[in-house]
Amino acid sequence: METVDAVVIGSGPNGLTGACVLADAGWDVVVLEEQGTPGGAVRTEELTEPGFHSDVFSSFYPLAVASPHLRELELDIAWRRADVVVANPLPGGRCAALYQDPVRTARENGEGEAWLEWSAWWEQISAPFLKTLLGPFPPRLAAAGLVRALGGPKGVLELTRLGLTTVRRHTEEEFSSEEVSMLLAGNALHADFAPEYPGSAIYAWVLAGLGQQVGFPTPEGGAKGLANALVERLRSAGGGLRCDEHVVRIEHDRTVHTASGERIRARKAV
Repeated sequence: METVDAVVIGSGPNGLTGACVLADAGWDVVVLEEQGTPGGAVRTEELTEPGFHSDVFSSFYPLAVASPHLRELELDIAWRRADVVVANPLPGGRCAALYQDPVRTARENGEGEAWLEWSAWWEQISAPFLKTLLGPFPPRLAAAGLVRALGGPKGVLELTRLGLTTVRRHTEEEFSSEEVSMLLAGNALHADFAPEYPGSAIYAWVLAGLGQQVGFPTPEGGAKGLANALVERLRSAGGGLRCDEHVVRIEHDRTVHTASGERIRARKAV
């Protein structure tokens, strides 16, 4: 039986990022992936014609670019961005469109100061908010920074209200144009929140705000570029990856059994 410090099951971006962090800390870590290629839902394949590559599942990564953890890994990725971050066609030849320039977004979607005020609010809180959202739990230090960015208890209450508000109600209260309503509702839906769901307003702003800050970037050559960069980073730190390894059982002593008959025990609990 092989023994390592940690076994990570699944080579999606989260698993690979966690493995990289452990390897950087000096742990002997191995990642087990059931499929023949790494990446989980971050894959690019020739699905239609030879030489024509399509992303199989996810295809753009604003949270990856904004993530403090991925930035610290300094991945070798060439990010590509479109001039229009995201667009939503509307009846009558109109189109709602999000740009990295908030002024242009406000102007071309028929909004004025309201959009710029909310964009400025997101700029103010985005860094500590993302640290709180993506950092270790409980996020004590990050939460303290978020409270400071919000300006104290009143700002915390306003964020709490937004976190409980539906995107439909938020757009009805704050904006006048159908274009902005469609942009925010579409971003909420991408985060798996229907417009009538509590919490949809804040997640709409997470994606719309990031869209204006960093765009909706994709790795050059397709989504697989993110997975490949993480695999390369893991191996450079001394970690290992094994594909075609289906995990069938994990015992209470952290011994992992695979369908091929391998037994790998993790010394440490994460």
